[in-house]
Amino acid sequence: MSDIIKVLPDHIANQIAAGEVVQRPASVVKELMENAVDASATHIIVSVRQGGRQLIKVTDNGCGMSPTDARNSFLRHATSKISSAEDLFHLHTKGFRGEALASIAAVAQVELTTRRAEDELGVRICIEGSEYKKTESLPAAVGTTLAVKNLFFNIPARRNFLKSDTIEFSRIADEFVRVALAHPELAFELYRDDTLVHKLSPSGLRRRIVSIFKSNTDNKLVPVEENTDIVKIGGFVYKPQYARAKGSEQFLFVNRRFVKSPYLSSAVFSAFQGLIPERHYPGYFLYFEIDPARIDVNIHPTKTEIGFDDERTIYSFLRAAIRHSLGQYNVLPSIDFSQDPEINRILDHPSDHPQQPRILFDPSYNPFAEEASGVGGGQASGRGGVAPATGRLARPADPEAQDAFPDFPIDPEREDFPPETQGRLFAADSPQDEAPSPTSDKRYTLINGRYILTHIKTGILLVDPLRAHWCILYEKFLRSVRSRGSLSQQILFPITLTLSPWQIPLFDQVKDELSSAGFHFEPRDGETVRILGIPPGVGEGQAENLVFCVLDDYKAERPTGEALERNIARSLSRALRMSKPETLTQGEMETLITDLFECEEPALSPNGKPTFVKIGLDELEKKFD
Repeated sequence: MSDIIKVLPDHIANQIAAGEVVQRPASVVKELMENAVDASATHIIVSVRQGGRQLIKVTDNGCGMSPTDARNSFLRHATSKISSAEDLFHLHTKGFRGEALASIAAVAQVELTTRRAEDELGVRICIEGSEYKKTESLPAAVGTTLAVKNLFFNIPARRNFLKSDTIEFSRIADEFVRVALAHPELAFELYRDDTLVHKLSPSGLRRRIVSIFKSNTDNKLVPVEENTDIVKIGGFVYKPQYARAKGSEQFLFVNRRFVKSPYLSSAVFSAFQGLIPERHYPGYFLYFEIDPARIDVNIHPTKTEIGFDDERTIYSFLRAAIRHSLGQYNVLPSIDFSQDPEINRILDHPSDHPQQPRILFDPSYNPFAEEASGVGGGQASGRGGVAPATGRLARPADPEAQDAFPDFPIDPEREDFPPETQGRLFAADSPQDEAPSPTSDKRYTLINGRYILTHIKTGILLVDPLRAHWCILYEKFLRSVRSRGSLSQQILFPITLTLSPWQIPLFDQVKDELSSAGFHFEPRDGETVRILGIPPGVGEGQAENLVFCVLDDYKAERPTGEALERNIARSLSRALRMSKPETLTQGEMETLITDLFECEEPALSPNGKPTFVKIGLDELEKKFD
């Protein structure tokens, strides 16, 4: 049998390696922008055409390269950042593996033009699929321009997996924003098909955030700052009222490098616990400065994941820093322990004035008459005794005295009543809306404030009201979107939305479906959109959050056709579903279950989870065997 292990040719090995680094056009933009930052550039310009398929060009005014360095930069594992393994734990730069340019050149047509300040002429190098085509000297500006043309031209299968130009540009804009947020002291420009999308001047961090996410962002920000011997934490978090049902505008940077860390993100959510609704997520822009020796950035090909030597400590510092900032800037409620609580009682009831006590008596009361009539003590209509049939204070017979004797419910746990009286009061009928008697015909029971229990002919039924309500709203919105004729409730004062550059193409994609669901928009004026009408049942205060939730969900999935209709309905219904099932009344529970079983697909919520569980009589009998 012949040998079967083969050594791959360089061009195939490079294409395989490129699959780890160059996943889509946005990956190219990220690598080239980070290279420009490492080259000490102060002004970086990014231009793309056809969502990055046709062209990605990044120009910087950095230090440039010599002709020899320019040629060697396309070799695999060629880097100026490290010379030994120990250098991996003392990194202060973005790139260090020497894979980016080699991977890009393996799957695209690349043209590099660069010049150093001390050189009279620059150099241009042209490469196609890892093959050098041309090298020439020419006049050039100081810095580097790298143009990537026809990405994946030699791997058609990879090219076919790219999404629409709008979606791919949205991902490019995401990477652009991450680098721009990491370096507010630098100038950046982003062009899409020769149209300016972003122009960011050097500024402070807060101004950079506002420049990217528009002016209404400034009022949302709460500064965060914490300095310790282990880590320095800075940045901003959004105020709790701006939390969204879909995580967005969440950025973590470690030593100026954008990272994804579910563990640290959970620390942020923990700090907001009790301040935001369930299933809502706060926005944040958080920056960590830490000794490079305490982190490991060499655990992921795209360098978006890092390892900490002591995550628990950093988790605690981050959570405490955010809680401290929310309290310092009066976002958290505070208690003034120096104030006399009696003052608060007076202030809480400014309209209550002291009144002179009145002595109530019944001049017609005759205890001997009660005994003669055989009525037990405490039941005479003329005394302020206890009426066991109602568990309330009996009202005096005197009409004038009744007004001063309110119909209070009795507290059966008061210690000034004898035990036999307490037991009688506890068993007495209480108001129907407070504690129905055990013999009432109550059909629905809310278990632990979370599940509805009711009986059916073949057993019992447990319903999750949150999922049930989501299912009902989902089918309602889905019918509206599909019918293209939903009613719209006009509002008196239009609501103005300011869209970020990355949100504008997304809004244009989903505007018709939102209009079908009941929204009414004015034609978009640049980055501004005005809402004139909203779907029936939607509050004016919910409209802005609903639109942004839809955009966030669409950005994550990018569906089309019927999938887009379902995505819109799912986003709107999830944002509007109930949040506190423990307040449901008997009538509301009955209506909820009735509406659920009128749905086309009542068994599953829009995320595929069961809305109810049925337990048959046979199964119940087995439990008692």
